[in-house]
Amino acid sequence: MQNDCGRAIYKLFGTRQSAREQGNVAFDTWIANGENLLSSCPRSHPGRPHLLLLLANEKFYRYDDISRQTSDLDDIIFYLTEALLLTHCAVNGTRFNIVGALYLLSCAIVRRFEHTRQPPDLECGIQCFRSLLYLPLKKAGFQFSKVSAELANALSYKTERYPASEQENIEEVLTLYLSCLPWDPSEEYTAAVLSRLALAVAHRLGRTGQSERFDQVVGYLREGRKVCRPRDHPELSVLLAFVLSRQSLHAGQDIDYEEIMALFNEHLPLLPPRHHTRILAQMGIMLLIVTRSAGGDIPDGVEEGINGCRAALNCLPSGRQYRPICLYVLALLLRERHKYFGNEECLREAELCANEAFSSYQSENLQSLRGSDNGPTSILLSLIHADSSIAGLEEEVRHSHERLASTQPGDDNHRLTLLNNHLIYLAKFARSDDLTDLEKVIEYSQMILPSAPNAHKDTIDIASNLQLAFMRSGREELLDKSIDICRNVLETKPQQASRYKLFRLLGTSLSLRCILLGHSEDLNESTSMFKAAFDEDYSSASERFDVACLWASVVRHYRHLSTLLAYHNALSVMQSSLAVGPTVQTQHTIIGNLRLNMRTPLEYASYQIERGQLELAVEILEQGRALLWSEMRGLRTSVDQLRPTDSTLADKFLAVSKALEAITTSISLHEDPETSLDSSQGHDEVDAFSRTMKEQRRLR
Repeated sequence: MQNDCGRAIYKLFGTRQSAREQGNVAFDTWIANGENLLSSCPRSHPGRPHLLLLLANEKFYRYDDISRQTSDLDDIIFYLTEALLLTHCAVNGTRFNIVGALYLLSCAIVRRFEHTRQPPDLECGIQCFRSLLYLPLKKAGFQFSKVSAELANALSYKTERYPASEQENIEEVLTLYLSCLPWDPSEEYTAAVLSRLALAVAHRLGRTGQSERFDQVVGYLREGRKVCRPRDHPELSVLLAFVLSRQSLHAGQDIDYEEIMALFNEHLPLLPPRHHTRILAQMGIMLLIVTRSAGGDIPDGVEEGINGCRAALNCLPSGRQYRPICLYVLALLLRERHKYFGNEECLREAELCANEAFSSYQSENLQSLRGSDNGPTSILLSLIHADSSIAGLEEEVRHSHERLASTQPGDDNHRLTLLNNHLIYLAKFARSDDLTDLEKVIEYSQMILPSAPNAHKDTIDIASNLQLAFMRSGREELLDKSIDICRNVLETKPQQASRYKLFRLLGTSLSLRCILLGHSEDLNESTSMFKAAFDEDYSSASERFDVACLWASVVRHYRHLSTLLAYHNALSVMQSSLAVGPTVQTQHTIIGNLRLNMRTPLEYASYQIERGQLELAVEILEQGRALLWSEMRGLRTSVDQLRPTDSTLADKFLAVSKALEAITTSISLHEDPETSLDSSQGHDEVDAFSRTMKEQRRLR
């Protein structure tokens, strides 16, 4: 009997590889045959532990590559527990692999925890991995780094379940990584241990704002990139970009944006499709783009942010924890795009994104995440709830006060709670337009400021809100305080990204005090601030046009010496500030958003008339007309859809468009009037164009 069983086990060993290769049905049949053999093999048989290990190993292969069924994990744990308790004898010169059995058992227990979330499984798996580290791994054919990587993964689950153990777990993973050094080609999983360490430190910074070991880990990532070929371990480069961007988001430190995006763009495509860092990298890119776009060029920044959100969503299927956060950010950006471009489709998509985000927010998974995370993730989830309804907003206001009452100044979570309250009241003010809510926004901003990582930006925001409060209340002390704050920031030489907003804000506040309150001594300082904002390299063309128009409107009222310069600067950037609309409808919205600024050429011409400079006034009017026709020429309207309906009208449309283009290209400030098109001819062409457009609309 024993000999028959031994021969059957030996035969089973010999056929496992062919069974795998023949497909799932053949492999399942092989496992069923093995289980039948196990039922007939007595516990006293020396080959039974080997058979148990063989079946456990093949079921783990089936679980990982085929089934993902917890029943396979249950069987593996049962088989290996028995195998380790039996007497171990060599069979045909092969010793029982105790290390292999314990490693497989540890992995199966932790995998089962991933499904069931039962704490005893996690603790048992961690203890088994720790025990393995004291066994002769190399003799058994196992790498220290492989066991360390699995233990580091299990410790990340422990942190998720017990946040208070986070720093202790980081220190243990750090010890594991240092034990793997120096980098050895025979240890293939050293990079995996470092990856887990980097993610743990980055998550701690995001959750608590604390950055112990952060700089040390960044150094390890840079060293690892030097030792390993990027194609072999692209995750090291991706994680370096991720942790550096996270450091900027939470510590307010300057970063090399181009370097980080280059790391992401070059190495993210090299990651395997299911790699655990891919989703985090996409989220990192999205947040980096959105943060960088804040306060920058609105069209470019919003478009880049929207593209980043959509790329992240492609990696976040329904049910993933961070999907609603990404959806909510996308909704905010789409609403911003709607404000600028007036595209109703953007608004509809934004509402769909916001609704899906709130629907996901209500899930037990997200509520658990909110309960365990006291960082930006929890804040974004609060905003999703507040954005859903008035009732949700009021509930978040109450919740924010309760959270604040449970913290003390100096606590890890105190500043983040203040930030949450600030953002909730900002959302409330956006709905209510109530001065009381705005005063709460200012109050919480001032409480955050002493511990703010990006003090310049936050201080400027406070000054901006104070100016808005003055406009609502007329209280002079609010405007004075806004001006004082801006002047103090100016003395500290703020970062380049903050300077345009600072210069414009201070110039506006000074001009308000000058015009409304009679402080004429503020005029020169106000003018110098407007000029500084216009000259700021970091500002966009639309921002420079806006501030130049504001500058001109203020100084003309006082006949200031800089009036001509202000108008000249405005006209010089007017065209580039308009050249963003891809369609007639979009361009119409952009022009509508500019409101009175579109009258700048007329205002400039009228100012020249006041000065008696009639020829210059005519030139300015011609230049303004040229700018508008130039924009119209850039709006190429397709006639492909019109031609099947009315080919004659399509031909007429093209002819009129070409004539208008000839008018545009003929206009120049310094051309000889005799060589230009007759003005009556130009007006005739415009009238023809209008008639053609009306006819085209009628056919729609």
